[in-house]
Amino acid sequence: MLFSDGEDDSSRVSLKQTVDMCQSTDTAIYVFRAEGSDFGSDGPRTLTELALETGGRVFRDNNSAGGIYDDLRTIEADLRNQYRIIYTPPEVKHDGSFHRIALKAPERVDRLVVRSGYYAPMP
Repeated sequence: MLFSDGEDDSSRVSLKQTVDMCQSTDTAIYVFRAEGSDFGSDGPRTLTELALETGGRVFRDNNSAGGIYDDLRTIEADLRNQYRIIYTPPEVKHDGSFHRIALKAPERVDRLVVRSGYYAPMP
């Protein structure tokens, strides 16, 4: 879980490097951020990309009755309801490189969260 406005104050790695590290360790990022003035800020875009690329979500400050507890229940449901689909391409290269994937679901599926890819295992 990441509580942030998405503004980069002093990081030593790029967004791409961060996403790569999360993807290689199967880490999904769930972002919590307060609504505010986003004029001229890349923060919201950065947080959204980080969450989507890692299979997580972005939660905004909603003043609902359940508040953050509803968001935490959503994360719990996500983590409890995971499936692992195994696919081996015909010409898989065991080189440790990143491979993008896309998964299409039937129309009856309301929501599907999929990581943007995987790292090929080394021999």
